[in-house]
Amino acid sequence: MKVEIGTKFKIGYKAKKHNDEFIWRDGMWTEGCGLWTAKNGKTILTYWDIVQNGFRNATQDFVFMTTSKKEIN
Repeated sequence: MKVEIGTKFKIGYKAKKHNDEFIWRDGMWTEGCGLWTAKNGKTILTYWDIVQNGFRNATQDFVFMTTSKKEIN
């Protein structure tokens, strides 16, 4: 998965902190974001949550949709 730094997107997934409710978040691809496999074999996407201003992890069965090419400062 190749995403340019500064790309904004929406991501949806079942969140453990919300009793496995399916949630949507606004994210941006930054340094530190990435797709990886945990020791238990689950696929995890680490992303920057724009609203919460911090990194979050989406585990397995997530939906990732880009919303813009890049944020220009």
